[in-house]
Amino acid sequence: MRQFIRTVGGTVDSLAEARLNSLLESSFDAVCMIDDREKVIYWNSQAENLYSLKREDILGRNIGDFFSNLILTTVLKEGAPVLGAYHQPRPGIYVLINAYPVCRGRNIIGSVSVERDITGMVLLNRDLVKANHKALSLQREIARLNTDPDPFKALAGHSRKLRETVALARKVAQTDAAVLLYGESGTGKEIFARALHQGSSRCGKPFVPINCGAIPYNLFESELFGYEGGAFTGAEKKGKPGKIALAHGGTFFLDEISELHPDLQVKLLRVLQEKAYFPVGGNRHRKVDM
Repeated sequence: MRQFIRTVGGTVDSLAEARLNSLLESSFDAVCMIDDREKVIYWNSQAENLYSLKREDILGRNIGDFFSNLILTTVLKEGAPVLGAYHQPRPGIYVLINAYPVCRGRNIIGSVSVERDITGMVLLNRDLVKANHKALSLQREIARLNTDPDPFKALAGHSRKLRETVALARKVAQTDAAVLLYGESGTGKEIFARALHQGSSRCGKPFVPINCGAIPYNLFESELFGYEGGAFTGAEKKGKPGKIALAHGGTFFLDEISELHPDLQVKLLRVLQEKAYFPVGGNRHRKVDM
């Protein structure tokens, strides 16, 4: 396979290769290509920026000298493409990767990967989780110190419709039924949800809110259901509990649920119906009370 970019001792030698080189260089994603001996033959500018590794330092070298547990080499060996995989090629770097074998006839002569950097989103999500845990702790402390016996007092208003809705909410709070709150943004759905929680027998347990539109699709399932240790590359060895597990015994509030992907809505419906779920990578269902 000829190289698509200038390498040590080599030059772009055809118009088609020059055009392909320009196309790959203009990508927002990191692109890497290896030959059948796992030597790097293409490394674009985004790959340089993502891994702080100059092309002249990696071209012609074995990819295993720089990375381990690579999807790219697995695809080369097995010949099966990998699409949309969550991957951690290096500590502190998280990507979504598409990888394909490069074939000539029936022979696999290399493989190519396209990686999108999602490190910022992953770190932001971790910060949001930490902030949410802190907010939950503060909320429990406030609930403990709060001397107001009426959790629905925060729902201020005098309209007939609001009074009827609050009266219904007081009755619903005495049950364990799942509740659907709907209305335009800013109408106080979360305030109602918190009042329902505080007015129920679950008030001493966690109230766990989650914004369905704020977490990337590829990360949502692991955040919702948690995962077992080693469920995917980069997973914590001990696994991680999901938001559903954190809400056990308390109340789980899904905000902007219409933004949730239909596939995940189906899985969530099963949890609500059966009160059980499977963590990502797990083979035993877990019961949950929420």
